[in-house]
Amino acid sequence: MPAFYSVQVRTHTGSVREINEDAISTVLDWRETLGLEDKDQRTRGHLFAISDGMGGHAAGEIASNLVIDTLFQSYYASESVSVRDALAQAIADANQAVCEQAEANPTYAGMGATLVAAVLLEDELVIGNVGDSRAYLFRDGEVSQITHDHSWVAEQVKAGVFTEEKASHHPYRNVITRSLGPDRDSTPDFFHLQAKPGDVLLLCTDGLSNLLTDEELAQFLKAYPSDQAADVLLEQVLERGAPDNVTFALIDILGETGRKRRRAWPWLLIIFALIFVSLFFLSDNFGPNSQLRPTPSAATVGDAQKTVPASPHPASATPPPTPTLPPAPVQPLRMAEIVLPPADAVGVDSASLDSRFSTTAASSNRSRGLPQRERYVYYLRGGVETSRADSDAWTISVLHGDPGGRKVRYTLIAHGPWIDKETRPRVGDEIAIIAWPTPEDQIQGEIILDPLMIMDS
Repeated sequence: MPAFYSVQVRTHTGSVREINEDAISTVLDWRETLGLEDKDQRTRGHLFAISDGMGGHAAGEIASNLVIDTLFQSYYASESVSVRDALAQAIADANQAVCEQAEANPTYAGMGATLVAAVLLEDELVIGNVGDSRAYLFRDGEVSQITHDHSWVAEQVKAGVFTEEKASHHPYRNVITRSLGPDRDSTPDFFHLQAKPGDVLLLCTDGLSNLLTDEELAQFLKAYPSDQAADVLLEQVLERGAPDNVTFALIDILGETGRKRRRAWPWLLIIFALIFVSLFFLSDNFGPNSQLRPTPSAATVGDAQKTVPASPHPASATPPPTPTLPPAPVQPLRMAEIVLPPADAVGVDSASLDSRFSTTAASSNRSRGLPQRERYVYYLRGGVETSRADSDAWTISVLHGDPGGRKVRYTLIAHGPWIDKETRPRVGDEIAIIAWPTPEDQIQGEIILDPLMIMDS
């Protein structure tokens, strides 16, 4: 089966680093440079790769780019009929190139890089990795990690010394045991999978995987098509402080039948829509008892009437698929304010804290303000500190801890009959809330969010 796919690539320096030492590339970047034709990709496949450099003094940036350049040139020059053998030789050549660069320039003596690379040939996926850059597979609503980290904490987890939770917060979690470069173990691991239409392959550096759990990745990939999911994932990492460079690729496997369906469905929908509209006007508006009626500005929900907020996403020719998350409540969730500790108490520049707010007010022990409306998705996880129920509203404070150790208090107001005393979280409960802002105007200093999911942690 021919390999039809779409790919989304994102890379960002992050909020702390001054240089982006990550490198990323896909076969689409190399077709012209290497003179690749369709027949070359039918026999060799489609290569995607990410490298995370290290070494300081710009050595990391040079190492990661050298790895990517050598990998693509070597792989597509190989005469081997085996994808795995060709990829293994390309990884070995990339390692040799880094070693020679380090030997030629003493300034780069400590340079090195991780690598995760994937080849899609028809419906076969071959993945190789060295270090802690990862490959994930999103299939049937679930995310699974394909690669195994070559790191000290991963070895402790495998030996049963650490739990996954302890490893994710351990101060040595960035100590890797394999990488490309001089005086390092550069042995790659390889993995083989059969790709199916609907699969999404995620390749990423630890700048993403250190800040988002498998559960969170699955939630966002279920809720959005790949192009929007890529923006949301990057936004989430930046919102959580982004202490490292963050780079990732989403490869959406369409398959032969998947591409045909994507072309046919929009036309079918348009045809059915035109038929429906025509029948509606013929039978209702132009019937013997027809009357001209104004367009309704509100929708009736039960016995109450509420204005339906507009979609927060820009209109497009092909609308995104409906998220496969639980249905949103009938009333919006309102975020009244964010409260942060003072910048000097946590060693964070005040400008980075104020960037969360559209308006701020500082005092000796806290900063507070309204969330910026342009934030794409809000994700909160933490303990309920206060919980108060009125006749038509539920007000809580959630203390959310980010990866940098800061505690952010969110005051939330939820309106609607769906908040009942049996299911309402209580003080001390751990909850997670995923929501997006609606485009409506602020009401009495609050920002309105449409909840996508509220769940026990």
